[in-house]
Amino acid sequence: MLLIPEQRLLVRAMSRKRYFDIEKYLHFNDNTAIDTDRCYKVRPIYTLLNETLQQFDGYTFYIIPYQGAQKENGSENSSERLDKAMKTTKKEKKTLSQTVMEKLLRVVET
Repeated sequence: MLLIPEQRLLVRAMSRKRYFDIEKYLHFNDNTAIDTDRCYKVRPIYTLLNETLQQFDGYTFYIIPYQGAQKENGSENSSERLDKAMKTTKKEKKTLSQTVMEKLLRVVET
């Protein structure tokens, strides 16, 4: 298994069991002040990440799907690929911070 330098540093610093023990008790809020907000445990880190990530523009680019070989290349199946209509769905644009936090919240809710 190849490790990137940051992972090597963590592996040398502590064992896997110790890491999971620390992670189990890691909190980002005060548990004595529970609110009706379902995401109260991750709300502080959410606001911090959201403020930090909004400094950047986010990813506002379009992905162009690959349509296969062009007709000029002489590929047998190229005409079949070009004649088929591409199925595209129009998705709502989300900022990077929204995407990151939605993934975090999905993990918390499960």
